[in-house]
Amino acid sequence: MVATVADLIIPTDDISPGARAAGVHDWIDFVVANSPPEVHERWREGLATLDRASEESAGRKFLQLDAEHQRALLAQFAEREEAPVTAEERFFALAKEATVNGYYTSEIGLMKDLKFKGGTYVAGPETSCPASAAGPHVARPEHGAPKEEGASGHETQKP
Repeated sequence: MVATVADLIIPTDDISPGARAAGVHDWIDFVVANSPPEVHERWREGLATLDRASEESAGRKFLQLDAEHQRALLAQFAEREEAPVTAEERFFALAKEATVNGYYTSEIGLMKDLKFKGGTYVAGPETSCPASAAGPHVARPEHGAPKEEGASGHETQKP
């Protein structure tokens, strides 16, 4: 059930595989297994609440619904994810946070979806000069921040 919920939150698309392929459910299981008992209980209660809501709306448990009905049910709970009120909404917020954390710390989430290239230098429009020309640790003042001349005669940014 955790794998299905996670995959509905981050499905496979044209850019990258979804949460199930990234093993997010295994990551969530690991985190919950190594968490305090109240975290276990929140997940147990949340999954049971999802099944109850599914049975009330469609007459079947969540995993017995087709993907379209599963998505529709979760979409209802996502409507107030910023300020969840019901148990279903609170579970959705919990599941979404865990799914996003698990996915974007996975190899698939980082490398395929975010296109992370690791610790390599990639020149782009946001850089004005190659790192080798300016040195690896050049601090640039933020826009609008007042500058003052330090004791060494170099400009420094005021805090």
